[in-house]
Amino acid sequence: MIYGQPVLSIIISTKACDLKNIPIGQALVQASRPRSLINPILLGVGVQLHQDFVSRLLVDEHHRLGFCVSYDEVKKYLQSGIIDGTDDDNDFDIILIFAVNAEDV
Repeated sequence: MIYGQPVLSIIISTKACDLKNIPIGQALVQASRPRSLINPILLGVGVQLHQDFVSRLLVDEHHRLGFCVSYDEVKKYLQSGIIDGTDDDNDFDIILIFAVNAEDV
């Protein structure tokens, strides 16, 4: 092992290494401390599933498999007012802004 080289880049050594390492790393952090933070990728997947298919069953099944946050978290996010519901014909449907410090939990 090379000193200072991230562990995930040793395990996954492809050209798209960074693209694969980020979600895997976030999933590992989420699995190790499930109540301390909300993974932005998993939240984005849950919100996108809900907006595209409007199915609680689909979101709950993906949550059970670990691919997104729970339906309750999706509803909390949608009710928080972060998404205003207007369609500006932008390519940016959802903007996720998070500041997480897991050590303070």
